[in-house]
Formats: sequence, structure tokens, C-alpha cells
Amino acid sequence: MPRTPRTFSHASRAYTRTRELTENWVKNWIVRENLCPFAKPLLDRPNALRIATSLAANNQELLTDFKTEVNLLKMRIAFEERSNLMRTNMRMEDQGQETVSGHLCPEWPESTLLVVDNSDTDYLHTFHELILTSYDLQKHILEDELLGHLQIVLFHPNATHSLYSESSNDNGESETLIAPKSFAIRSPFPTIHLLREKDIMAGVQGGLYKQPELIPARNAATLEKMEEEARGDNRGGVQMCWKHAVFNEEC
Repeated sequence: MPRTPRTFSHASRAYTRTRELTENWVKNWIVRENLCPFAKPLLDRPNALRIATSLAANNQELLTDFKTEVNLLKMRIAFEERSNLMRTNMRMEDQGQETVSGHLCPEWPESTLLVVDNSDTDYLHTFHELILTSYDLQKHILEDELLGHLQIVLFHPNATHSLYSESSNDNGESETLIAPKSFAIRSPFPTIHLLREKDIMAGVQGGLYKQPELIPARNAATLEKMEEEARGDNRGGVQMCWKHAVFNEEC
């Protein structure tokens, strides 16, 4: 299926907008509220986190963009494996910043956020749609023999921890059914986080993720407390705080 046409100006505006709002979300929400211990170290390392915009309007277009990002991560994985082998066999020290010719390219990230700008389409309107679409993405990881190397985590503007809480008002949801903990997985756009399993294991073994199995419960407690404090101060609850972090709306 041919890619849905977009004008250059439309694409340029989309890339700027999705990057700006996604950066706000990562810095002002995920990192500031410490919802993911993996996020801040990525931001602290140059070129470690890549934010890529997809203008996909269907699954085939998204899969094409997904494969592009997977290939960049594969290049990074292959480079590091070669470097580690050379250091082991030849006891070579790091040569510093590298180039495409045999050194580390800045476009080979450690982790990627693939952000789908669906502002002008009905594509991936619900979190359930994103989950169903992710099966094709997982299939590609398996077919590319990257199981054990890469995994994906999903975020969505209407994400909930229980799909049974989704409802059907104008936004596809009911505010009365949104648990505060759902804002740990809510992003300004449908977002696929591609991360390397070696980084997760390094974080666990290095103590960065202390008791990682407790992260969801800790996030739930953090957001429940925020909900109570925000409503007590007449700031509209955790939802308004999320909007303030992402869109700079008042909280």
C-alpha cells in the first residue's frame, strides 16, 4: 500500500510539534515525577534517546517506519558488540566519539520513541487499537531475530491500565473512570518505545532499578497522592497536572 501523501510543510510542522510535546512529556512528566528510572540517564547521554515522528495513517506505513528505527538500533547493537569483542581480544581502549566508517554514528541511538502524529487521521484513536497494532511490530522483532535484544513499551493519550475502563464520550473516555495511575502510560501521541534489553538488565544489576517489579505500584502511589493534592488545591487533579507538563496548561 502506498504511503499516504503529505506536503513538506505539513510534515515539517508535524515533526516540530510532535518532538516539542514529546520532549515536554519526557522531561516535565516522566523524568520530573520519576515515573521511569530509565529515562533520565538517557537524556543525560548525548544522542542516546531518539525521538522519531511517524506520519503513518495505517499499519503498513507504521511498520515501514518501525523497521527504519529498528535498523538504527541494530546498527548500535552491532557496533557495541564489535567494540566489546575488540576490547576483549585486543584490550583496546575507547577511541572516543566515532564516525560512520567504523565508529559510533550519532544517529544510532540506545533507545527510540517512535511517535505517531495522528492529528489529521482516525488512525490509532484508541489505546486498544495501538495494542492490536503492536502485534505486527512484535512479529517483526521475532522475524528479525531480535527477541532478547529489543522490546517495546506502549503509550497513548487515552491509555488505561484496564481496557474495560474505556468508554465512548467525545474523547473516547470517561474522566470518572480514569485512574490516576493511567497517567504513567499516557503520552501526547501514540508512542512506541523501543528499548534494548541489555540496558534494562544493566539497570537492574547496577542498582538503577531497585526492585523494578515495584515500579508500577510506586507510580500508582505517586499519582494517587498528586491527585489528592491537586484536587485539594483546586488544580483539577492529576489530569490537569499532566496537561500542564505536556502542553504548559495551568495546573
